[in-house]
Amino acid sequence: MDILKRIIRWVRDRRNIGKQQTTSCCVQAEEACVATDAEPTKYHLTKSSHEIDTLKDYAERNPNNSRTESIMRICRERRVEELVHFTSIHNLATIFEYGLLSLDDLERLEIKYDYNDEDRLEGMRNAICLSVSFPNYKMFFKYRKSKSKNYPFVVISLCKSILWELSCIFCPTNAAQKHISALLKDSRLMGILSEPEAFEDMFSEKLCRIKTGTGGYVGVPQRLLRLLREGWTGEYIQRAALDIPLHYTTDPQAEVLCLENIKHDYIKKVYVEDEKVKRELVSHYSNLPVAIEVKSKFFGRRRDYKHWKDFDWV
Repeated sequence: MDILKRIIRWVRDRRNIGKQQTTSCCVQAEEACVATDAEPTKYHLTKSSHEIDTLKDYAERNPNNSRTESIMRICRERRVEELVHFTSIHNLATIFEYGLLSLDDLERLEIKYDYNDEDRLEGMRNAICLSVSFPNYKMFFKYRKSKSKNYPFVVISLCKSILWELSCIFCPTNAAQKHISALLKDSRLMGILSEPEAFEDMFSEKLCRIKTGTGGYVGVPQRLLRLLREGWTGEYIQRAALDIPLHYTTDPQAEVLCLENIKHDYIKKVYVEDEKVKRELVSHYSNLPVAIEVKSKFFGRRRDYKHWKDFDWV
């Protein structure tokens, strides 16, 4: 077992959580998902030293923390059942062979892959971007618009247990947004985005309404602005006004950055836009080990899109 996996396992072992309580919750909520003591993958992940130090420091400061229990509780209260990741249909064969890998690992292993965001403006090329319950429709629309009509996308449904079984960072809006990006670049502050409070921020009842360069808006919790020593005198976004389900993040661009390889065992199903794409998928990938389901709403916008509207959405 390499040094990274030892550190991650050490962090988990330091958490003072009742074994019987957490096991029963995991079994009931995630019957189809992998166990935490599954065989380690043979691929070594690239993680920067300051991220490893953040994990160690956090565990040392909180030797009896209940991070897992807290994140599971939020999922139960919010009725979160899945994480989602959109990608080209052409990537499925690679994903079911290697799992979901970061850009750094894809390039290091020389795996051919159709990229969505090759630039990664937030600088986290060693992370895998996930959404909670509903895809980031703004980014999804952008990438689909840039491709031809003969370039279908799919949405992969993933077990929510990734949130507490793997190393994750919780961003209340797009990670490339300047305030979130500033936190990610500061090794002293980045650990804050891995705490349960940061996951809860993704469902915040009130966010600071910040205008973007494209004319749209994002929402940032005021507590994070305070960490950056910035005040706020502008408008707020009230979750109640959005009329969205309990399990949706407040900002549609909120994302989870997973810092570990996501094994294909975590994949629950594959969503497609219509029956035509489903037939095409079945014909090309007849041996997919998961169900294929038509879910057209994942290929559209959320009902609250007018609150976040920018100029490129028709």
